[in-house]
Amino acid sequence: MGNLEARGEILLSVVRTPAGLIARVNRASDPGAPGYRTDAIPVAQARGELRRRIGRVLESWDFLRRVTAAGETALFHIAVVLLETVADPAGRDSGDPLPPEWARPHRTVRPTAAHPRAFRGTKSQPPKSAQLAAFDVRPHLCDARTPRDALSPLLKFRERVLPRLLEAGYGEHAIEAALGGARRPMPAEFAMDIWPSVRWALPAEPRLRSLFVELEMASDSRLLAAFARLVNLAGGKTAAGWAGVARTLPAGLRPVLFEVLLETGSYTSLPPRAISGELAEVARLASEGMFPVWLGRVLASAAKGTRLDYLMAGFRLAAQFSPTYDFAEIGACDAFPEAVVEEIVVETESEWMAMGLWERCGELAGFADFIRESAWRQFSQPSRYRYFNFLMGLRYKGLSRRGLKRKWDALRPELKRMEGVIAGAAPDYQRKAAECFEDWIWHWDEPSAIETGVGRACRFLPRLLEPPFPASTEGASAIGWFAELEDDSLWTAVLATPLKSFQAIERACKRSASANLIGRGLRSFIRFLPAFAVDALYAEPAKLARTAEVAGGVDPYTVRTVLATCRDHPLFGLDALDGPLAETCARIREHLPPGVTNPIPAKLSAWARGEVRLTDAQLRRSRVVLGQRLAGTRLSLIERAVMDRIQRDLPAGEPGRSKRHALRMLSNVDGNRRALRRFLRAHWAGDHEYLARRPATVAWYRKHPRPPMGA
Repeated sequence: MGNLEARGEILLSVVRTPAGLIARVNRASDPGAPGYRTDAIPVAQARGELRRRIGRVLESWDFLRRVTAAGETALFHIAVVLLETVADPAGRDSGDPLPPEWARPHRTVRPTAAHPRAFRGTKSQPPKSAQLAAFDVRPHLCDARTPRDALSPLLKFRERVLPRLLEAGYGEHAIEAALGGARRPMPAEFAMDIWPSVRWALPAEPRLRSLFVELEMASDSRLLAAFARLVNLAGGKTAAGWAGVARTLPAGLRPVLFEVLLETGSYTSLPPRAISGELAEVARLASEGMFPVWLGRVLASAAKGTRLDYLMAGFRLAAQFSPTYDFAEIGACDAFPEAVVEEIVVETESEWMAMGLWERCGELAGFADFIRESAWRQFSQPSRYRYFNFLMGLRYKGLSRRGLKRKWDALRPELKRMEGVIAGAAPDYQRKAAECFEDWIWHWDEPSAIETGVGRACRFLPRLLEPPFPASTEGASAIGWFAELEDDSLWTAVLATPLKSFQAIERACKRSASANLIGRGLRSFIRFLPAFAVDALYAEPAKLARTAEVAGGVDPYTVRTVLATCRDHPLFGLDALDGPLAETCARIREHLPPGVTNPIPAKLSAWARGEVRLTDAQLRRSRVVLGQRLAGTRLSLIERAVMDRIQRDLPAGEPGRSKRHALRMLSNVDGNRRALRRFLRAHWAGDHEYLARRPATVAWYRKHPRPPMGA
């Protein structure tokens, strides 16, 4: 016999090759191994327990090549082979039958007083016992049908051999399993792949064998490989429990269950009591491609002891609205309002919203209660969508988990007031209300800012939700920056501002691109020149919008630098409503830059030169007009400073309308800004052939030597 086949906890086989003895070692306990995997190593390189076991098996195997007595020594070596190996289930012919002397009991002739020779008196010789000729027992152990025939006659020596086996390191259960297992017929695949892992745990073996047959593992190599590895890692009892769960799944999905159990490490404990029904529902809901993913989520959650109600509701929603959702993050939610979420998705006609709402309920405490109690049914269909889109978008601000929780905890008490504003508006204005809240609250992260901002918004916004204001949102979104004023007195002044000022802002925001720039500019004004921004809103709202659009087209650092410079300008320190009027006019003339509109009315200018006389009432009226016009002059200073900043490194000169448009384009473009600056520098320097000489233009001319037909 040149090959010793062995499958056990560690040793698989020892093979004699021209290069020497090679051991194939079972690595089924490797978490990354798909089923059984064996590594071939030279026996000489084996160390520790593995080397000792290989040596013991080889010693017993060599002894059994030539057995001369059916006694306890033979039983010991047979027991070692049976403990470390599994008989070949293929049913090969074992060769010659066992000799009769192997199974025939040895008769001992005892002498008596009547028969000293212990046989028929004193003249006849007693027959000699038949001697067992040396023969090879190994073929009878390699045949799955014959080990019990070779073993049974030797079991009478069991008690004598037991101490020796215990001394060799084998436990009583292992010995019982090996010596008793040889008498149990079993399917070949079960014997080779499952029995080695459970034969030392006899109570689990009968159930595993019945499940092996019931699940038809012999005809499914993938199922058998996965289950064999599960038995090896988890043990017979736990593996039998999961095999019982597999019975509830379709046959094609059973291997997936065992593979996912092994991949996620969820096999370490018995399956929860209700897991069978939940896995069957997952099999019904999930597509073939998503079943392993969803199954892994269920098993991982069950292993943590988490209730699965929330997750199963997510599966049902995903099956309807998002079949490829992978449930990468699973929160915790008690009493998830599944029916309400389905209703919201249907009413908003937004299937993607289903899993978004499911996620928020798991990560934001109280979100499920909010959905259940919300007054969203009183909203128009577009406003419903915007409202829930805003709430789901909170997490995409880039906040940490802690920051998101703080923002939600601060916002949740304000939602009822916000819903009252939305529901109280006319249907055509409800979407505008929802979008305004969405735009404004997006920028408020601190609880104090949310509390103050939402309170102001709920008081101020209804003024913008009725004619003559449009139902579009752009202008209102830009106006919302005034709610961030830190000074309550300035906010009171905003509330007292005439509606025509806000109408002027909204008219300037008809285009969404302009609205975005105006909003950015107003935000800078309110942060760095808040009192001036409120005055300009009252006195020059249209010009405030134009200047904000120019300022919004450059980076925040540049705007901050420009505003800091303008704040120190003498014209920004004047108070037209206080101090000697003639001195105020003189300071304005002294510091007014060229090209900036003079805010002094003509009559007041003539009065200051001594050319005309004005009554006190006329002077008071002129002072008010001067204060209003001075706001426009200051806005012109800011716009001029911004344009000068954009125009740096470009040819100087007073910009006309087209030049101002080009400069504003230069400030707004996201790409190729350097190329545009080079073109403008060349064009304004008089090089009008700059583009014609560009390599890309020349290459285009080469490909098109003639103008196209009809040109």
